[in-house]
Amino acid sequence: MKRSIFTALVALALAVPALPVLADGSLTVKNATVDGSVGVQVRIGSSMDDATPAANATLKRGESVTLDATNLQYFWRREQQAGSGTWTDWQRVDPRYSNQYVEF
Repeated sequence: MKRSIFTALVALALAVPALPVLADGSLTVKNATVDGSVGVQVRIGSSMDDATPAANATLKRGESVTLDATNLQYFWRREQQAGSGTWTDWQRVDPRYSNQYVEF
């Protein structure tokens, strides 16, 4: 009886697809190409509608900012040109499965 229950549980466990393990990755945003200081905004949440500010930074060429939250998505944008005050569209980045690196 115990053996048949064990066999049934093993068969059930093998039949259920494995869920991906969340990696709690980080997001790094780097200014690699733009001369001058470029503003970067990052929000965090499950969607842009409920995202809250996570970081505002001004990055000179070669500088970066890294954020490390648990099981959340990021939304980021940057100034189109250094000091312009005009912004790119929001971009979604999902570091829940691996570290993400954004470079502009």
